[in-house]
Amino acid sequence: MNSVLPNMGARMGVKIEGDDRISNRRSDLQYAVESRFYPEEQLIPMGHWEKILAYVSENAPKELLYPVYGDLETIEFFNPIPIILDTTNAAFTTSVFIKDDQLNIGTINGAYYEYVIRSNSAAKHKGSNNAISQVFQIVGETFILDMGNIHPNDQAIGSLSKADESGVFIPILRGLQRPVFMLYEDLDNDGQQEIVVCEYGNYTGQLSIFKYTDQKWVKEVLLNLPGTLKVMVQDMNFDGQKDLVVLTAQAREGLWILTQTSPLNFSSEQVITLPAAFGSSGFDMIDLNQDGLQDVAIVNGDNADLSMVTKPYHGLTLFQNMGKNQFKEISFTAIPGATNVVSSDFDQDGTTDFVVSSFFDDQEMAPGHSLVYLTAEQGNYDHLNIYKLPLSDKGKWLVLSKGDYDRDGDDDFAVGSFLFSAGRSPVNLLEIFGYDSPDVMLYENTSVN
Repeated sequence: MNSVLPNMGARMGVKIEGDDRISNRRSDLQYAVESRFYPEEQLIPMGHWEKILAYVSENAPKELLYPVYGDLETIEFFNPIPIILDTTNAAFTTSVFIKDDQLNIGTINGAYYEYVIRSNSAAKHKGSNNAISQVFQIVGETFILDMGNIHPNDQAIGSLSKADESGVFIPILRGLQRPVFMLYEDLDNDGQQEIVVCEYGNYTGQLSIFKYTDQKWVKEVLLNLPGTLKVMVQDMNFDGQKDLVVLTAQAREGLWILTQTSPLNFSSEQVITLPAAFGSSGFDMIDLNQDGLQDVAIVNGDNADLSMVTKPYHGLTLFQNMGKNQFKEISFTAIPGATNVVSSDFDQDGTTDFVVSSFFDDQEMAPGHSLVYLTAEQGNYDHLNIYKLPLSDKGKWLVLSKGDYDRDGDDDFAVGSFLFSAGRSPVNLLEIFGYDSPDVMLYENTSVN
């Protein structure tokens, strides 16, 4: 609470003794100050602020109440395949993408690997100079999204590059504000692709669309909010036009639907509102009950901010689409530090299953929860059975991707390891895992074999 309240006060222009967000103009806050994220004038009377302090002090719980996580059984039909790209650098994988028999892998130092699974061979390229947040191939082209600075910041130094015929990456977009995800999609079906970028930022940020006009990319801001994490394309209202579904973090957390009302014009509505301390980190869309409406799976577990204790409200939440942009929570499964989720009928039984990775896991309180498989019995999503994956203790899983690499009709998945410990008392993970720990773990689905 000691770190949260000064930040809350600064957002309302309250100057607090010992806090320099407003008075000293810290250099790391220059973008927040310029955007008036921290206003120079006080927005509330001091008496109101004192009442807020008193309310929080009187009502904040003295301790967190945790569920019983319990020991997990291991799911048996996923075959783990460790992938070590080199043994001279620690595993710092920041992006992984499955494309047919190939993994496209990005790292914190801008290296890009094309790893052919069947031949166990990797070609290394220099993709950028910074952490690669996304690398993928689409329509025969290879794209790399460069975050700029991976740490929380508002600098507009990220970029999007595309490989030319010789394999050299040429920037096509510059000045992106800590971009973490992008789409390359013909949204209005006119034959020209658009680019949608989640510029996560920190105090400021946005969801942006880039339209190719007069031989150049022209930017328009769709959501003027920091913390845009991921965007998916779906016709949510069945009018034949592609809409955008967006997950946001950073205070105004939740799910947004951007409805395409006319070609490349969107109206936005927040359809799921989540607590500001929720720590949203990923989502997926699925039709759980086969009613034609897209339901939503959201994971929350970001634990690298103001309070780094394990939180009992971190995990996987399923929301049922009730129609007309109304969503109802139908289940919650506690998973400390949950970071990413992919969904599929992995075991081919006719119901949707989930794989969740946890970067901020707690192996003392919840052993085995760093990489888990969740399934519903007979389509009952009110309660999910949870299992751990084999060899899930061999990495620190930051990124997750699914795909049928062996083309046998069931989805496989891959997780990327990032050996960094975020916490009040960081652990030397290199001493634990070593240089020869997997950069990526590929899980082959053997359920139909």
